[in-house]
Amino acid sequence: AKGQTEWKFPLVTAMVGEPLVAGEKLYVSLESSLICLDLNTGQPVWTQSGLFQLSAPACDGQWLYVGVGSELRVLRFDGEIEWKTVLPAPLAGPPVLGTHIFLATVQGEGICLVP
Repeated sequence: AKGQTEWKFPLVTAMVGEPLVAGEKLYVSLESSLICLDLNTGQPVWTQSGLFQLSAPACDGQWLYVGVGSELRVLRFDGEIEWKTVLPAPLAGPPVLGTHIFLATVQGEGICLVP
């Protein structure tokens, strides 16, 4: 029935930004971890723990992008790092994706990266 709870998942800390749906997965940034859940069951697929200063994730259909401290990490859908780059400061929000990767840091600097 409409509005009926399908599944629940305990969030051990507060969410950072908006969760992201990509394909059949739900990606959630918490205060110290990034979690991938199966969208249909709510079961964890993978978790990256011990992270800090996370941004909300973004997706371009091929990769996941997330700020971790002063790094931009580009992840495969299995959670493994494809590549990363060091930034001058942590991200102020999620990456904005298009033909390039647009970022804003907490120090008020805008950055454009080639993907």
